[in-house]
Amino acid sequence: MIVGAILLVTHLGSTAVQTQATILNSSAQAAQDRAVQSDLATEATTLRTLYINDNESYATVTPARAMAAELSLQVVGAGQPSTSGSVISLAVGDQSYVIAAKSASGTCWFEYVDNSTTAAPAVAGLPYGNADLFGSARPAGPCTADTAAAVQDWSQQFPTAG
Repeated sequence: MIVGAILLVTHLGSTAVQTQATILNSSAQAAQDRAVQSDLATEATTLRTLYINDNESYATVTPARAMAAELSLQVVGAGQPSTSGSVISLAVGDQSYVIAAKSASGTCWFEYVDNSTTAAPAVAGLPYGNADLFGSARPAGPCTADTAAAVQDWSQQFPTAG
């Protein structure tokens, strides 16, 4: 009977340790995701400023111009991968843009802004819209702005739970 009790306590102790590790891992991933979302929000502010300064068009916004306007982030082209939250992949159209950044959690986070219901979106396959949309995906390949069509569910905000 004592051996059975020791095995039960040992088993329960192991489960508790596993649960704590799962909670810590989940919290770390949520923090990593929030950091990337913050970087995307910073870049979005920069892009809106450039849009206003360029006669309400994103067409002339390049990665180099975006980096010159916001020195804390590295901006790469639409087909180039984001390797961290501070490396933003950018696709632009005349009235829209998509930015993507990869979290250390492995999730690729996207922000899509479309100021027109008629102009072609920055990435083919995205909805038209007069909206700021947010999403995430784990694309089969690298995390790029061009992979934004992999997002299944766009939302009006980033999710709040990690």
